[in-house]
Amino acid sequence: MYKSYYGLQEKPFNLLPDPDYLYMSTGHENAASHLEYAIAENKGFVVITGEVGAGKTTLVNHLLRTVPDTLHVAIINQTDIDPAQLLHLAAEEFELPTAALDKSELLSALHTYLIGTYARRERALLLIDEAQNLPDNTLETLRMLSNLEAEKQHLLQIVLVGQPELRDKLRQPHLRQLAQRISVHCHLDRLSPEDVQHYIDHRLTVAAGGKLENRLFTPEAVELVARYAHGIPRLINNLCDTALVYGFADEKKVIDAALVESVIAARRADGLLDVIDREEEEEKKKKAASEGDATSPGDEPGGSPAARTTTRPTPTTASAAPDNSRIIALEQRLASLESLVRHLDVQITGIDQQRRERDQLLVEMLQVVKHNIERRLNLAAIVLRQHTDQPRNQPAPNQAAHNKPHRPEKVTAAATGSAAAPPAAGDQSDNTTPPRSDAAAGKPRSWFRRRT
Repeated sequence: MYKSYYGLQEKPFNLLPDPDYLYMSTGHENAASHLEYAIAENKGFVVITGEVGAGKTTLVNHLLRTVPDTLHVAIINQTDIDPAQLLHLAAEEFELPTAALDKSELLSALHTYLIGTYARRERALLLIDEAQNLPDNTLETLRMLSNLEAEKQHLLQIVLVGQPELRDKLRQPHLRQLAQRISVHCHLDRLSPEDVQHYIDHRLTVAAGGKLENRLFTPEAVELVARYAHGIPRLINNLCDTALVYGFADEKKVIDAALVESVIAARRADGLLDVIDREEEEEKKKKAASEGDATSPGDEPGGSPAARTTTRPTPTTASAAPDNSRIIALEQRLASLESLVRHLDVQITGIDQQRRERDQLLVEMLQVVKHNIERRLNLAAIVLRQHTDQPRNQPAPNQAAHNKPHRPEKVTAAATGSAAAPPAAGDQSDNTTPPRSDAAAGKPRSWFRRRT
């Protein structure tokens, strides 16, 4: 929607784990170094943890681009599975037949595959994302898989990627054997406020094709984004993408703090991404509890019930805070609705413009068709008029020659080779002169009509 308006080739703040948009902060560089070292040295168990939306999967996808062809990688993303399902998924990822195989047969097949890989001087890596959801018995099966070792090398390298809850799970006493096998562990922390500015510029530069002429976010807007998102890349992407949509709707080439505040207000009104609100409420509760414990009149020497009653808030004071909070919430809701209305107005205007252009094109096409039909009708009328103007009783030249009566030719003596006989009396030929009347010749009339 807003790509061409801001001079971008792609949407810069997608939530997909695209390695092209990976920003190497200090924490990301540290985690990447740990992963590269673990893969290069074939460490048996590797654990990468990080906050929700911190970019763990993006970092892993970036490193998988650089692994050699001799490293066979199996990736498992569905982690709410039992041990048998884990073995099935691992065998399928390594392209092994799994039909009608039980747990022991799957273990044997995986062991045979790993020995063959080791014999070819190749390695196998099992990477499990969202590992915090693995049940305890499935984690124990992973520990059993790590026992598949050669004399001087691990046959299978296992990398667990998960949220901070994975660390808490591995600290359980019954999983201490698995925890002792972890050779490399790194935690991916949130971005600092300075990194947030570089993170936003980096993603915009990549989306612009490697060259960003001007910053689209003001420093005040970036500071507000960093404070609200708490340095979590996924929340930063959500805020920045929505801010670009609002800026496009308001026809703003630069995203300022006021626009980001409207986005935050809309998120709060909808109940989405309320990280700051929840943390502020928890801090207020803790502060109120600590102050109440420290200044409670009952705990002080000489404190009395009467003194405790004087410190209670009046009903008017207690009801004023909810009223103010409701007013603030309504104002935020109205601000979000106004932004949404402006956004919808821009969309409707664009749709109406497209409809008008399409209708104009249709009208022009119909006019062309009408012109062609009229021209064909005119040509047909001219041809029809030419045919009707010709006389109906006048035969055509070839027809006149055909209808002319046939007359026998005069036979001469030269043609027959003998003298021609004199014509009989009373016989007249077309070639003889008609006889003149006696009166016209001055002779008496010598013939008469016989009466019977």
